[in-house]
Amino acid sequence: MEQLVLDTGCFLVRRAALEAAGGFDPVFATMHYGLPDFCLRLRTAGWGVRFVPSAYVHEAAASEAELGKADAAAFRAKYGFDCMYSCNTRPELLEHVKLPEAGDGTQQAPAVLEIGCACGGNLLRLRSERPDVELYGIELSEASATVARQFAQVYALDVEDFHMPEWDGRFDAVICGDLLEHLRDPWKTVQNLCRITRPGGRLIISVPNVMHISNLYGMLREGNWAYEAQGIRDRTHLRFFTQRTARELVEQGGYHTLTVLGRAFRISKQQQELREQLLPILGLGVTDLDLDALQWIVVGEKENFE
Repeated sequence: MEQLVLDTGCFLVRRAALEAAGGFDPVFATMHYGLPDFCLRLRTAGWGVRFVPSAYVHEAAASEAELGKADAAAFRAKYGFDCMYSCNTRPELLEHVKLPEAGDGTQQAPAVLEIGCACGGNLLRLRSERPDVELYGIELSEASATVARQFAQVYALDVEDFHMPEWDGRFDAVICGDLLEHLRDPWKTVQNLCRITRPGGRLIISVPNVMHISNLYGMLREGNWAYEAQGIRDRTHLRFFTQRTARELVEQGGYHTLTVLGRAFRISKQQQELREQLLPILGLGVTDLDLDALQWIVVGEKENFE
């Protein structure tokens, strides 16, 4: 499977590729950043990077934590973006992309648009699975977009108010991972995205869950709503969603909901205790998943009137 970058582990590299990329950059003390840097330079030199699950080995050393902080700063200084954020992929979103099969009578090639595509890891993974797919992205970071433009058509557009009539009804899938909560008017944005989705095409979004128990714990136990560098209370978030309002966001835009999934992660003992106290008083239509999900994934489909 083709990848943008590889995680640390065992890997094989051709001598010609190693020489073309210039070897490993000695500025990086750990492979957590040294290997992604090498992979990006390999791709720029015209080589590909593939992940082989059956041969994957991974071991992270705790002693590398402090070195990793310095490497993270060095990587940002070199490329202009954060490796762990801009080079990652979201397989939990990609699994909901549904593309027409070859020879099904569709005249246009399948097309996918990702809003906030960063360096294009998701798009590259889609191309690995379907070489015939046309890849599009919207990305405001020029540094990240430069990487993604090696294999996708990437534009710098205001997703809340863009005008691309040639895109109307074009896309089989539109992906918005952790983006809509950063916008002034995500409702208008979803309406715009519905216009460029083909009938039967999908919108796939993920948004943080404001009802997560960690958030409630901060308010009910600590009286705290402090904005943070990342997470539910990321200081760049302008909008907040529950399971119900995330679904409504997709449906008011012109899609009907196919799937709503909650992604849960481990919580602290104190948060678990509060969760158990709150469960008996949840209202009708509210379940334990509303407290457990750190993030909602909602998949909508545009009506096909043909």
